[in-house]
Amino acid sequence: MSTDDNKLLVRRQFEEIWNGGNWATADELYAPEYVNHDPYNPDQAPDRRDSSSGWADTAASCTTST
Repeated sequence: MSTDDNKLLVRRQFEEIWNGGNWATADELYAPEYVNHDPYNPDQAPDRRDSSSGWADTAASCTTST
């Protein structure tokens, strides 16, 4: 995968999942066995939807830009 392809994936993650709230995109972009290893939240759920949606609930009024 090229650097430009990687950049497009990251942009899509932020735009569709974080800004748009489209959690179905996580199923498409993340591997089924994905685990978010967050040193600031070691007790989080291993499921990517649980960890991502928790962040979204906390920062619902925030948006990101790339």
